Amino acid sequence: MPDSRIAGVRCSEVLAELSDFLDGQLAPERTEQLKAHVLACDVCERFGADVKSAVELLRKEGAPEALSDDLSKRLADRLRSL
Repeated sequence: MPDSRIAGVRCSEVLAELSDFLDGQLAPERTEQLKAHVLACDVCERFGADVKSAVELLRKEGAPEALSDDLSKRLADRLRSL
């Protein structure tokens, strides 16, 4: 992911604060700074929209059941191999 500075904010800052941004937990001034960046940055706009959709789906559907120990281990092994 690029780390462009747009509207005085870097992509890495948006990523670091995305959860608080989506939850409306940032100060109004900071929210406006991130909004300005996201509106001008195609990468952050797409990524933020994807994360927002996933969060909304999880809130609507509820948390998934816990993974079995076997599935959890296989998933962790697979992620380490990437």
